[in-house]
Amino acid sequence: MEIEAGAVLEASLEDQAGKFNLNSVVMAASAAGPQQAATDVVLPAGMSSPLVENDTAVQQLEALLATLNIDASYATRLVDWIDTDNQPTFPGGAEDGFYLAQQPPHRVPNMPLTSITELLAMGMDRASYEKLAPFVTALPPDTKLNICTAPGEVLDAISGQRSYGLDPKEMISQRAQFSCYPTQAAFLDGVSANWKTYVSSHIDTRSSYFRLRTWITIGTTRFTLYSLIKQDQSGQIRPILRTFGTE
Repeated sequence: MEIEAGAVLEASLEDQAGKFNLNSVVMAASAAGPQQAATDVVLPAGMSSPLVENDTAVQQLEALLATLNIDASYATRLVDWIDTDNQPTFPGGAEDGFYLAQQPPHRVPNMPLTSITELLAMGMDRASYEKLAPFVTALPPDTKLNICTAPGEVLDAISGQRSYGLDPKEMISQRAQFSCYPTQAAFLDGVSANWKTYVSSHIDTRSSYFRLRTWITIGTTRFTLYSLIKQDQSGQIRPILRTFGTE
């Protein structure tokens, strides 16, 4: 809409729960069993339990990376970027020792991502990042995937099958006819047996997280604002994160 002469406001709202959550590659050690929970680390402020690798989610991310012809070792590197220990995962992992040798030198944050652009700080090349970006997000680790809005490539990655991503036009057609495609029951029927229990507790048909992208153009000057917003069960909406100019 044109606010006044020469000043134009544009906006778009995008579901984030329909994307693969990069933060799901870790989980609280307290939920991973006694052996993991005993991890001896100094926790960042506000974190009550160490974060350890979530093997199933890592395999799912590796499947998504393989589908997009991106180096699957980024999944392992992502775990080390987020988990709270300082031991590189073998093979392919990287902790402070690796990044301190880069230019400019930096450390791993040892906490969940706040933006998918952190992939670039891990060394992902721009071409791979541009291919992956439409399919991934950075939300709280336990956020469930909305299968009603997830792209076929993401559905295939978390199911262990290769079916939904083969015909994008058919996916669009089915979703135009039904309120949710695939249904939760139909989707779970096609999930690999060894992942079914995990997947059934990590999918949903609703979304709580959305990204609002706003452009403001005044004459020849253009500003971009990104806002991650959350809608709770009562319908209340609040901003979680805002950034100017950069996703």
